Amino acid sequence: MVQRRRQRLPPLLLQKLAMRSASSVVVPRAAIAPLPTHITSRLAAEITDRILDELHDSKPSLSLCSVVCKSWFPRCRYHLFSDVRLTEKFVRSVESSPNAKRSIEPYIRSVALGGGWAREELDWDKIVSFFQGLQRVDRLELETWSWSYLSASSARVLLSGMGSIFQTIRTLKLTYIRFTSFQKLVSFVGRFSRLEDLMLDNVSWDQEEESQDTNIESLEAPPFGPPRQLRRISIRASPNRALLLWLLFAKDRNQDASSRMGHEHALPLRTLILPEILPSESALVARLLQASGSSLEHLELGFLTHHSDEATNLSLIRAIDLHDNDRLRYLKIHQLTLYQVSPFTPTPTRTHFDLTIPTTMPYQWFIPLLRSLHSTFIENITLGLWVSDELQLDMLPWTELVSLLEDAIFGSLRYVAIQVNGTGDDPDAVLSWLTSRTENPHTRIHVQFSDSNYH
Repeated sequence: MVQRRRQRLPPLLLQKLAMRSASSVVVPRAAIAPLPTHITSRLAAEITDRILDELHDSKPSLSLCSVVCKSWFPRCRYHLFSDVRLTEKFVRSVESSPNAKRSIEPYIRSVALGGGWAREELDWDKIVSFFQGLQRVDRLELETWSWSYLSASSARVLLSGMGSIFQTIRTLKLTYIRFTSFQKLVSFVGRFSRLEDLMLDNVSWDQEEESQDTNIESLEAPPFGPPRQLRRISIRASPNRALLLWLLFAKDRNQDASSRMGHEHALPLRTLILPEILPSESALVARLLQASGSSLEHLELGFLTHHSDEATNLSLIRAIDLHDNDRLRYLKIHQLTLYQVSPFTPTPTRTHFDLTIPTTMPYQWFIPLLRSLHSTFIENITLGLWVSDELQLDMLPWTELVSLLEDAIFGSLRYVAIQVNGTGDDPDAVLSWLTSRTENPHTRIHVQFSDSNYH
């Protein structure tokens, strides 16, 4: 007679499965027994998988479920090891036995390297060797990373694109990383032949001699273009100018040096996020928007302008045009900062900072930018607003905005989201300020409050 092992299910799983009949009925935990095998063996795998999916954010419960029965093992491992941070301890545990390697490595989909602990790692050669052999990873994040952590051989592996992992990565995120040169950066990114999504946050490189010529036609293209599959890019707190040129001149890696100053050939981007554009970069941004054309669906822009700089405002109006992006669905405008803080000089009658309001309208490009929209697919417009006083709101042309939204081109627009920052502890007051300026039965404006303008 075969003895059937009695296994207590994890408490969190029992909570998901149990049906509560009456709140007054209390069933002792010890009295709950597993369902008989002749019942559980008949449950479709899709059902148990859906139940186990509910535990995706509870690793202790997933660990217990993985040893309940053999059929649960793959789904539990899928959630347990789909997203990992490679440390020396993790690598050693996976390579401790052939069985551990076979049962964990195939489930790894997303890998993170670096972080605050990175300096403490002792054997980076082992970590990099394990990393380059992964077969199914589609996302890589390098965070707070320094190339000085690596030996010359390990650095060569990463910078030269050695290993099968460089053929599978589709999403690459680089955060707080400095390269020895811009060429090293674009060469490294170019090694990921199937890359579709690139996020750069506080990425920099050792400064080289760089031309300040603003005539785009005379600028030299970077030595290597971006991966041909790249469709989404986000650049935050990083030098835009060189990266914009890199995107504009999507050269073939095998092109010889004599043809590096060829014609523009930008990639058909679907998502472009540039929340910190300098005035001198606006012409390059305009060129990239024009080159992206109908492929662009998601656009986020933010301009670092001085409120009183009239010439800057006018140059932005002339440069940025969304006419060619006729399939745009989402537009966000960052950096709508409606206050300036004047220098604080204590005097007998002045004991606080003065929040000054410029006498001229600082965002003259705002309405012309929206008017240049020719996409009948636009569904959402988001404005990242920084404000601390009601009078500052009058620096934006609300009446023109409300009137513009009634245009037929915005027939598919679901709403305009205003993300408010800098208001302190009185969001109700700000809500009333905005409501009084946007009140219209046809206006679809939602006010949101967030801690960060980049959410």
